[in-house]
This record gives sequence, C-alpha cells and structure tokens, in this order.
Amino acid sequence: MDATVFLVASGLAMGILALLPDRGLLAARARMRALETAGPGLVPAGDARLRRVLQRRVARATRRFRSEALSLAFRTAGWLALTGAALTALWAAFATATANVGPARAAAVCLFAAVTTAAAAGAWLALRRALVARQIPETLDRIAGHLAAANSFFGAVDMVADRGPWPIRSEFRRIASALRDHATIEQALAAFARRIPNDQARLLAHVFAHRATIGQALVPGLRAFQGLLARYAEQRAGAAMPSRLLGVWQAALLACALELLNLGFGRADRPWLEAGTLAGAALAAAGAWWVARRARRKRRHLELRLGLDPGAPGGSPADPTERPESLAGINRVLTLATCLLAVGLGLESAIGAVALGPGTRPEARRLFLSFLHELRSGTPPHLAAAGLASRTGSPELRRFSRSLEAAAAGSEGLAEAAEAAVRESLASWADRSRAAAIRMGARSGIAALLALPALLAWAFLP
Repeated sequence: MDATVFLVASGLAMGILALLPDRGLLAARARMRALETAGPGLVPAGDARLRRVLQRRVARATRRFRSEALSLAFRTAGWLALTGAALTALWAAFATATANVGPARAAAVCLFAAVTTAAAAGAWLALRRALVARQIPETLDRIAGHLAAANSFFGAVDMVADRGPWPIRSEFRRIASALRDHATIEQALAAFARRIPNDQARLLAHVFAHRATIGQALVPGLRAFQGLLARYAEQRAGAAMPSRLLGVWQAALLACALELLNLGFGRADRPWLEAGTLAGAALAAAGAWWVARRARRKRRHLELRLGLDPGAPGGSPADPTERPESLAGINRVLTLATCLLAVGLGLESAIGAVALGPGTRPEARRLFLSFLHELRSGTPPHLAAAGLASRTGSPELRRFSRSLEAAAAGSEGLAEAAEAAVRESLASWADRSRAAAIRMGARSGIAALLALPALLAWAFLP
C-alpha cells in the first residue's frame, strides 16, 4: 500500500512539474510571437500550405526509406529460404541413399549448412563491396589522369578494366562490356551502382551519368572529388569507434540489469515493497530530469531561431549534435553533396541526390528536405542554409551556411567554399563524435545508477 501511494504521488508530482512554466521559455515565445505578428523579420511568417507540402514530402521520403528496408529484409529471407530448401533436398537425397541418418540429425545438419552458407555468401558480398568502395578514390585518380592525358572516358574505363586492382577491375570490365553492347553511360553506371549499393558507387554513377561532356574539363573536379572521398573515409573510420564503444557499454549495462532481474525472479521470497519503493523513487528522479531537459531544449531551440548569440547574456549554449548517428548523417550529406558540387552539379541537385537517396538517416533527411523546400520556394541558398543552421545549432551546418554566404558575396566560388567548410567539419568529426558518445554513455550510466538500488533490493534483500 505504501509503495502504491508513493508511485501515485510521484506521478502526480511529475505532472505538476511538467505544468510549471519556464521563465526563459515564456520570454522566448513572447518575442517569437511579436516577430511573427510584425511580419517578415528574423523569423518569417509561416504558410500553412507550405508546411503541409513539406510534411507530405517528409512522410513520402520516410515511407520510401521503410519500404526499401522491408524489401531488403524480404529478399534476404527469400535467399535464406531458397538456400535452406536446396540444401535440405540434397541432404534428403543423401540420407535416402545411405539410410543411416536419423531425421532429427538430418534436419539439424541441413539447418546448420543453410545458415553457414548464407552467412558465408553474405560476408563475401559485403567484403567485396567494401573493397570496391575503398578502391573508388584511387580509381577516380586513375580516370582523372587518363582524361588529362588522352581526353577519352571510354579509354579510361578500359584502362581501369585492364590494370585496376581486384575487385573493381572486374566491375569495370562489366561496364566496358555494357558500353560495347550499345548501352549508354547512364545505363552502364546505374547497373554498377545497383551491384555495389554504397555511397561511393552511387556518386560515381551520378557524376558521369549527369555530365553532358566528359573530358579534360572534368579533371580538377575529379581531383577534388577524390580528395574529399578519401578524407571522408578516413574520418568516418575514426568517428565510428566511439559509437562502437558506446554500444558495448550500453549492452554491458543491459546485461547486468537482466542478470539482477533474473536473480530476483529466481528467489522464493521476492521483496516487492522495497524494490517497488526504490523503483518509484528512481522513476520520479528520472521524470524530473526529463521535464527539466525538455523545457531547456525548447528554450534553446527558440533562442537559436531568434538569432541570439550563444555567448550573450540570456542565451543558452549552442545545441550540439545529440547522437553520434545524427552527426554522421549530417557529415555524410554535406561531404557527398560537396563532392558533386566539385564536378559541376548545382546546389539543389547535389543536396537532393544525396539527401533523398538511399542510406540517409531520417533525421538528416528531414533537415535537408526543409532546406530543399526553401530553395524551391525561391529563398536564396545562403538564407535557406542560415535557417537550417538556426533550427539545429549544429557547427557543421553553421560552417556550411557561412560558405554559402561567402559564395553569395562573390569572395569565393561555391565549390571551393563548401569544400573548405566540409574539410573543417571532417577534421573535428572524431572529437565531436567522441564527445557525443561520452555524453550518451554518461546518461546511460546515470540511468543505471538510478535503477541499481531497486535491482539490488530485488535480487539480494531478504
């Protein structure tokens, strides 16, 4: 009874805390309403129809992303079933011929053979695709050198097919064969991108398929493309390690919690009252922290939209990337789009080709969909980028916004300014990913510490 009263009182207290007003949030909302009532200013007045169009586009992109993931899952399951059926038929024929194997052992061996074969085939394909992706920057350098010397794209393809490293050599042989069979460059490279479904292959196909002329004029852009891709691959490998360590840390905490729960369920006398009381206290503390954090994030979001200086009095610190995955998604879109800018594509085409393509995380897709929507509505690129940066507070997006402002002022070319901003973002990627992982790991540790007394009471108290 005491534990029930405590839990109900904790829930009511959390509800009351959620209703308490935040003075900074109320002030920011009042300033926002004043600006929107006055008309265009720091915050443009919104149009309900434009918001509905943007929401429909975001929903359509999310549905397409989910359908692609579901299709991949069904294809994988189909291949597993087909492999298992084939191996089962072979083993059944062998068992019938020898007549000395029991049905249970035959089924177990068939299942093991099917899983092993499917896993080995999947690992082989993944290794081959990873090798091709790793070799694409070097291949771009070879193609650029051949274009500078001979000005022939078909000769560059034949050169890579003859003297390139394995396995990209075999892929370019298939491209050369398709071109000799009267396929267009777009068709041959689209087939290559379907066989090697990764960012590097899709970008390579997009570059050469959407260029009216492929010759010596493309060489400087290909050199910049190759340098950015190599830098991106290097920094992504360094930034992935904190995410892996965070996953191991969270998995270890979860395993400890499950083990303590298992120990408590295995006891004859379970301390319901003590464990329930401590769990209620932990939930109340977590709820109070969540309510305070949510109010602070709302206030920070409005202050960023109002253009307040993070270091000024009354301003809050800039909103950092909350998760390493979100940071990776933003860096991926900016880097790959800058690669396309380097070879002559427009800003809208470059952002759209990456942000709306497969492999983009949903949070990054939503951000850049709003940016594309503003571009197509007639907003100048540097103002659209400034709005994108103000909605997130991400340093990467702020650098991108400043590069577009420099290009709009004419002090620097668009591709050069974007490349400088992206290289600066890539240089800080590993440190920011480590900081985000430490931040999330600390939150996981705090949650574990809050839950630990209740779990220990459940497992060990008499």
